[in-house]
Amino acid sequence: MNGRAVRSGRAVKTIFSTTVSLFVGFLLLAAGTAGLSSPAYGGPSYFSVDREFYPYYPSLIKWDRSGAGFTAPEVCSGCHPKQYEEWTGSVHALAFQDPVYQGELNLAFKAVGHDISRQCEGCHSPAGVVTGEIKGPGVEGLSPMALAGVSCDICHSISGVTHGQTPTGEPENGSFILSPGKDTPQGPKLVKRGPYAPSDGCGMGFHECLESPLHLKADLCASCHQVYHYEKHFPIEATYSEWKKGPYAQKGIYCQDCHMVEIETFIRSADAFKKPERKEYRHYFNGANYLLYYLAEAAAIKAGDKELATNLKTKFDMAVKRLQMAADLELYPVYRAGSLAEIKVRVRNIRAGHNLPTSLTNIREMW
Repeated sequence: MNGRAVRSGRAVKTIFSTTVSLFVGFLLLAAGTAGLSSPAYGGPSYFSVDREFYPYYPSLIKWDRSGAGFTAPEVCSGCHPKQYEEWTGSVHALAFQDPVYQGELNLAFKAVGHDISRQCEGCHSPAGVVTGEIKGPGVEGLSPMALAGVSCDICHSISGVTHGQTPTGEPENGSFILSPGKDTPQGPKLVKRGPYAPSDGCGMGFHECLESPLHLKADLCASCHQVYHYEKHFPIEATYSEWKKGPYAQKGIYCQDCHMVEIETFIRSADAFKKPERKEYRHYFNGANYLLYYLAEAAAIKAGDKELATNLKTKFDMAVKRLQMAADLELYPVYRAGSLAEIKVRVRNIRAGHNLPTSLTNIREMW
């Protein structure tokens, strides 16, 4: 196991635990003053749901369970140190520990209970949900695999999607299938999937390698970047739909082509509709959430982990630059009676393949 990775995990967890406590306290106070109730699950059925097909509903994850368990990212780092370093401190790595997410999760848990809040947990810690380890908000006492959020093993264990079988017939709420391995006459065998044909010796006997065309498509990301209300199934977050209806989808530029590359490559992909070369892809999963990087960097500094702090500062700078490159600002002075009376401001989306801002727009701001 990678020693630095373990220390880094504790560093992030230490300050995040403190931040979550403060943030959750604020949210609970807000919830109390707003008079939130706790409605029982099982109200009017607007969409039919096969609960046997979706056993973790309202999370739509499916787990192809076998004797092969999940693999912690520190184990993956032994053969993939570069990819591990890129993933470390990413929004995927911090998906479950994110204090803003934990605060929102706590609010949901108080309002509707764990049976409903599991919808959120399914995408923020898939392994923690299917194994039954996560039973509500908070990070204390959880295994490294659950805390790792969207780790290497999660993405590379996805064997398919059930987008056409969801209540709405659209990607939503984690509609993917996890298949970390299979049972064989010789015992459990780990199976990992990637976008390209396996090279000779791939997996080095530790796991089997399979080519997965799904990993080259936006459908892979759609499962968790399309969030619908757990009961009425109206869209709460529609990043995938925004992309699908826009010019980038028509030109074959997918999520991976902008969020898994360096800034310069992102600009080229967006401006020229040119897909990156294979050698240009990275495991940054970088977007515009610079606040999360800022908080995580503060945690690393507090814990004395300079290497991790530097890693997170780099990702913070990337997020700020990416956001700056996604929009253009135009100012129009308006004069009346020979004097400046007002300034009109226009913000244009020039490079984001979806709306700007996107995701949970009720908590997103741009200035």
